[in-house]
Amino acid sequence: MRVSLVIARRLLAERRLLIGGVSVGAALTLALQMAMYPSLRDSLGEMSEGLPDAFVQLIGSSEFASPEGFLQAEAYGTMGPILIVLVAISMASSSLPGAEASGRMAMLATSAVSRRAILAGAASAVAAAVSVVAGVYWVTTLVGSSVAGLDIAVARLAVGQLVGREVLWLLGLSVGAVAVLVGAATGARGATVGVSATVAVGSFLVYGLLPLSDRFAWGRGVSLWYPYAANEPLVRGVDPVHVLILLGVIAAATVAGLLVFDRRDLR
Repeated sequence: MRVSLVIARRLLAERRLLIGGVSVGAALTLALQMAMYPSLRDSLGEMSEGLPDAFVQLIGSSEFASPEGFLQAEAYGTMGPILIVLVAISMASSSLPGAEASGRMAMLATSAVSRRAILAGAASAVAAAVSVVAGVYWVTTLVGSSVAGLDIAVARLAVGQLVGREVLWLLGLSVGAVAVLVGAATGARGATVGVSATVAVGSFLVYGLLPLSDRFAWGRGVSLWYPYAANEPLVRGVDPVHVLILLGVIAAATVAGLLVFDRRDLR
C-alpha cells in the first residue's frame, strides 16, 4: 500500500499543472455561467419551449428557466463531463504508458515492487485527479449558487453532484478505469488516449443519436453515458441503479487491468 501511494504521489506531482489548470478553469467557467443565469432566465425559458426532443436528450434538460435545469444543461451536461474526461484520460495516459516510455517501468518491474502495486498506484493517481476536479466543481456550485441567488438547497446539490445524473465523479472514474485498462494492456499512450476517448465520445453520441431511430433507440442503454445522463437529480431525484452500473464498470475495468498487466511482457 505504501509503494502504491508513493507511485500515486509521483504521478500527481508530475501532472499538478494540468490538474490545477483544469480545476481553476472549471471553477471560473462555472462561476461565469451561474453569474449570467439571472439575466438570461426569461429568454432561456422561451427558448426551451421550441427545442426538439433529441437536442433536449443530448444536453440533459429542457427546464432552462429553473436554476436546476440550467445547471444540468449548461454546466453538468457539457462542460463538466468534458473536463472530467479530459483529466481522467490525461492522467491514465501518463501513468503506466508514461512510465514505460520513460524507462521507469523497467526499473520498477525488475525491483521488489509488485505489478499490482504499480497498477494500484496508477489507478489511485487517476482517481485522485478526478476527485480534485469534481470536488472543485461541487464547491463552486455550492458557493456560486448562493452568491448568484440560484436558491438551490445544499443537500440537493450534494446529491446531484455525487450520484445519479450529476455524478461527475463516477463518470470520470469510469472513463479513467477504462483508460487505465487500455494502458495496462498496451503500454502505449496513443492507444490509451484513442480508445478511452472513443469510448467517451462514442457513448455520448450513442446516447444522444440512437433515440432518433425507433428501431435502434434501445441501444442507448448500452452506452456508458446512459447511467450518467438518464437522470436529473437536481430536478427529479436519483436512480441508484445507474450509480451501481457505473460502479460496476469501474470495478470490472480495474480487475481486468490487474489481470492483463500482471501477465503482459513489459520488456
